[in-house]
Amino acid sequence: MTPVRKITVTDIEVSISVRPDSNDYISLTDMAHFKDKDRTNYIIQNWMRLRSTIDFLGLWERLNNPDFKGIEFDAFKRQVSKSKRYIHLHRMAKEQLSHFNAIDAEKRFRTITDGNMLLE
Repeated sequence: MTPVRKITVTDIEVSISVRPDSNDYISLTDMAHFKDKDRTNYIIQNWMRLRSTIDFLGLWERLNNPDFKGIEFDAFKRQVSKSKRYIHLHRMAKEQLSHFNAIDAEKRFRTITDGNMLLE
């Protein structure tokens, strides 16, 4: 069970999944609320299309994923079309989601710790 803490940034609550190995995760969806509370999916989609985001994700994968296919990722980065990059990122996200489901990661995030009160 991973505890979740909340911080407030410019009147927006942002969730942080606090892990014992200090590899904490911050909620992109919560951060996207800053731009548009009702359409966070569009904010994240636009962010995913940025070249700097793609470079960051590639670096993160190289550092944290022993099965990362760097050659395939480099070929993907050289593609000009944003729609092709989006399709490829979508496919990669589906593969990663199936991996997380296989290790049953979802159950670890179902319980939210808010101070001393446990919410389900």
